Amino acid sequence: MIAVLGIAGIPGISGVAEAVGLPTVHVSVTPASGPATTHFRVSFKAAQATGSIGGGNIYRITASRSSSAGGKCVSSTAAVPPPALAGATVRVTLAPSAHRRWCVGTFQGEVLSVGFPPCVVGQACVTVVTPVRVVGKFTFHVTRG
Repeated sequence: MIAVLGIAGIPGISGVAEAVGLPTVHVSVTPASGPATTHFRVSFKAAQATGSIGGGNIYRITASRSSSAGGKCVSSTAAVPPPALAGATVRVTLAPSAHRRWCVGTFQGEVLSVGFPPCVVGQACVTVVTPVRVVGKFTFHVTRG
């Protein structure tokens, strides 16, 4: 599962993933903007079931702003929501860390659908995660104050 969490760090993976295509999801964020301590709630209806044991798909939510402030504030984040049935509302709260605040500016976010192969009990599990698809996009804005 560690490989799944690091997938956003692979350069260019999102652009390639969009070309593969999957049903897209409408993503909402509340609030749409707020100060640097705001907890942003991202929600959408799952297009497919996720979190199956032994292989399947998970959703991964990422958000970042185009430039960082040298580690003085949070300029990117990622989260994996709990398993969901197709059609269920998926909710994730994106929040700055306890010791830092969000960087001021507009954050671009993506909902990724990450597929992984099944693991057979008693055999080595394949660690390749494929395919990764962008199924939704969103933004939120962090204000001064």
